[in-house]
Amino acid sequence: MQPPPERAPGATASRRGLMSPAGAGVAVYPIVVGVEYAGLADPDRAAALARMLAPLGASVATPHCEQVSWGQMQAAASAEIDFRRLDAFVRSFQAAGFRQLRVCLGTHSAWGSQDGPRRLRAKSPTPRPEQMEAFGHWVGAVVERYDADGDRDMPGLRDPVRLFQIGSSFSGLARDFADSYLAMLERAYRAAHAASREVMIAHAALLTTGALRGALGPEDYDAAFAALSERVSLQGLPELRRLLDRPELFDLLNVHAVGDAEETDATLAWLRPPQ
Repeated sequence: MQPPPERAPGATASRRGLMSPAGAGVAVYPIVVGVEYAGLADPDRAAALARMLAPLGASVATPHCEQVSWGQMQAAASAEIDFRRLDAFVRSFQAAGFRQLRVCLGTHSAWGSQDGPRRLRAKSPTPRPEQMEAFGHWVGAVVERYDADGDRDMPGLRDPVRLFQIGSSFSGLARDFADSYLAMLERAYRAAHAASREVMIAHAALLTTGALRGALGPEDYDAAFAALSERVSLQGLPELRRLLDRPELFDLLNVHAVGDAEETDATLAWLRPPQ
């Protein structure tokens, strides 16, 4: 993940230790190696998992999104939040020497999510309008518990957890959910930053594998994304642009590069604003 390109010049993110300036208007982004989607179905095994992964030398770890989801952590709007799984992850991986943790928050809830389109036979991963405040309260409470500011922190917290992702995959959402995802992201962003000045929020991941290869120009993007298989992304280019055109809703760009390594340069070129 990277800070949005238009925010790269300057030191905002470098003050948080995620990038460092390398001269006027130039930023250097480190490559960080980590482990993703650490399983937390049994929180009692978190310590053993962290010890097993520690010798790899990875500096970042992320739990499995849906195992620390809104519905999994809170049984009803009036119920207390169950932090046991996330506490076990943070405590165990910090003790094992992981210097940075990134928490992907799953947003599904059996009681709080909207009904999805009937054709999909699934819940939307976004809150019902009447439950949006409850969703925001949950996000704020999670950020507050791990920000290491001395107020309502997890007992034994060693370092702040500053990186949070809202939802797993934006590209994996049906197009019907794009607008409701943006509303959810806006509420999550406000709640997170109200809880911590140092938090950094990433949107759910974009997946563009197969669309961006070679020397493409802006005139090529419509056709490239139109040819993208729905097995890769259910969102079209207009929906991706609607998310990327709202940089005030996130601090970090989040793109999954899981295909051809040669697509990386083309993806970065697509994300960069026009000069």
